[in-house]
Parts: sequence; C-alpha cells; structure tokens
Amino acid sequence: SRSTMEGQHVLITGAAGGIGVTIARVFLEHGANVTLHYHRNFDSLRSVLNDYPERCHALSVSSTDEKAVQE
Repeated sequence: SRSTMEGQHVLITGAAGGIGVTIARVFLEHGANVTLHYHRNFDSLRSVLNDYPERCHALSVSSTDEKAVQE
C-alpha cells in the first residue's frame, strides 16, 4: 500500500539531536524523502543516512547566511 508521505520532502532542522533523528526515522518509515540539517554534530546522523541512503541526506548551512540557504 502507498504511504501517505511517499513523494513528500521534509526538512528537519537541528536534526543531529536525539529528537531530530527520531523524527527523521518516522518520516522515512512513512515514505518521505528527508533532508537533515545540522550545525556541528554529524556523527549522530550516520545511522539514519546509512539506513535510507536513497531518500535521506544531510547538510550544514548557517540559517543566517541567506545565499547559502538559497543554494
């Protein structure tokens, strides 16, 4: 059966925290594509990135840098 989140894209800010990783997994389990935003701690994201390599990626962008956010 088709998931209600299939084809949707979710951006999770502050994803490196425990709650962010848990939320990411819930969206991924329901078929969403997920971008994990982090500031410094990338290590906590490795397991979810390894489990969902086709639908999940991580990026570190300062939200105060408008040009970087647009890119």
